[in-house]
Amino acid sequence: MISPWMPNGDLKSFLKLHPEADHVLLLVEIAAGLEYLHMRNPAVVHGDLKATNVLVSEDEHACIADFGLSDTSTDPEEHERNGYSSTWKNGGNIRWQAPELLVSYQRTTQSDMFAFGRVIYEVFTGLVPFEELKEGQVYSVVDQGRLPPRPGIEW
Repeated sequence: MISPWMPNGDLKSFLKLHPEADHVLLLVEIAAGLEYLHMRNPAVVHGDLKATNVLVSEDEHACIADFGLSDTSTDPEEHERNGYSSTWKNGGNIRWQAPELLVSYQRTTQSDMFAFGRVIYEVFTGLVPFEELKEGQVYSVVDQGRLPPRPGIEW
């Protein structure tokens, strides 16, 4: 898949350089992109949504990118039968993934929406979820059901 050149780079970098950008409009465009993917028949699951996987066009529109983990099947056994690599199982980043993905490799439209919630957090706070923790620690806090801290509020 080839996409057009996005001179504004990824959403995270763009917002650091342009804090005055319309955060809500960018999020609405991401939501519209997810709706488009999820309304296909069969639905397309992105599987790795985060601010660095959203590109911003020259005219400042959000475009979902990095479809390396996307698929129309959420069945791990079907992936194995079709010769998919184990990257699909282990891919993505726990900081944005739904907690159920700790025990199940079944990415779904619902797990995409959970990741979108984390993108909203990232857009409005400027923080990566659990950025103060090492990746191994993130597994533990996610397993405990803890949420990323609100800015200005200590753990």
